Amino acid sequence: MQELKEYQALDMKKRKIEQEILENEDRKNAKEMQSKLKEFQSKIFALEDKASLVVKKYEDQLALLEKLTKDVEKASGDVEKTTEEDASSQVSILMKIKDNLLKLEREFVEIQKTQEKIVKDNAFVMKNAVIANKNLSLYKERYNNAKQAREPEIAEIEKQMSALATKINKQLLAKYKAVSEVKPLPVFVPLVNGKCNGCRMEMPIVLANTLKQKGYLECENCGRIIYFEEK
Repeated sequence: MQELKEYQALDMKKRKIEQEILENEDRKNAKEMQSKLKEFQSKIFALEDKASLVVKKYEDQLALLEKLTKDVEKASGDVEKTTEEDASSQVSILMKIKDNLLKLEREFVEIQKTQEKIVKDNAFVMKNAVIANKNLSLYKERYNNAKQAREPEIAEIEKQMSALATKINKQLLAKYKAVSEVKPLPVFVPLVNGKCNGCRMEMPIVLANTLKQKGYLECENCGRIIYFEEK
């Protein structure tokens, strides 16, 4: 029992170090930078899609401008050939074409503004992406250095745990490992005043007697391993 108690103490010490590594500020900052980079990447893709739509719209408007130009040329020629009675009708057609050209001109202005905004937004996102990537590299390097600094300590604890494991009943150690996967340490706890020292549930007298004989039992309430400790 003593060996497993020592094994558990080392296990708790190791997990504490591992938790401290996980809670390292540089690690948190690195994860935040990774999240920002993904966000910037999504924005860049969205801007690229938007730019493609603007280019398509620009091409469509150019085609429409070409058609309207031909319509103007045709309508102008028709005016010269028409009789006085039909002239007003041809003038009306020309006025309609003129309105369409003015509308088209306004749309070209809007397209230009949109293009300029896309270029500006893209430059802003790219600039911040470069900064985020630089910060990510810095945070990852500092975190890796901090992690590597604790690795010898963890390795020494694991060495001591391996040595102790050879002295512990294999079935008991297997049970300890299984319970410790799902329960917070400690999971190997003493019986104190007839109660499990993990969940404080009172143990029936019959089980308490069995515990004294066997040396350990699994708590019916919390699943921890209760051991009997001679006073």
